[in-house]
Amino acid sequence: MFFVGTHERAAVYFGPMSDEHLRSLKRAADLGDAVAKMKLDLELGRVRDEQEIALDVLRSGVSCFVTGGAGTGKTHTIRRFLTDADQITTAITASTGVAALELGGVTLHRLAGLKLGRNDPVAYERDASWRRWRGYELEEIRALVIDEISMLDAATLDLVDGILRFVHGKDAPFGGIQVVFCGDFGQLPPVQKKGEPPKKFAFESK
Repeated sequence: MFFVGTHERAAVYFGPMSDEHLRSLKRAADLGDAVAKMKLDLELGRVRDEQEIALDVLRSGVSCFVTGGAGTGKTHTIRRFLTDADQITTAITASTGVAALELGGVTLHRLAGLKLGRNDPVAYERDASWRRWRGYELEEIRALVIDEISMLDAATLDLVDGILRFVHGKDAPFGGIQVVFCGDFGQLPPVQKKGEPPKKFAFESK
């Protein structure tokens, strides 16, 4: 496991990591040159179990990207985090319905009340009926979990970012709340319909 991060955001990777993996992780977490890398040598017993360390990062309140190959414990770690999380202020979502059900949450589209063809946050701000479409009271959210982040396209992530900035009244990423991304960009790409041009990955968002 590797951990990279700053005081505001972090990324946790389960499994062995090459230099190319590390470079990709930095880009996806948008940590740039401020990254501090820590190699966790579990075989020598110098640190605790890697999931416990990941949980410490998640519970600290920083925005975090949890990633790694299939079967490395990403979703299990998120479930453990959610066990202790405030059920009122923590929104549990995923990019697909199946993944959302696995965590006991909703799709990100349901959370934010996204409507087909409406891609401007301002349009939602002006829609008096928007509230009843939403799966959560967005004003109460203090932490947002998004599982299977690789299947979420950049445009949708930008839209949710804009909506949360408006709802929370803060010009900060996602309105200043904690955001936890979970997934592997080396697996499934963003969902798209047949004939559509390729969609950008979430890490290519604004």
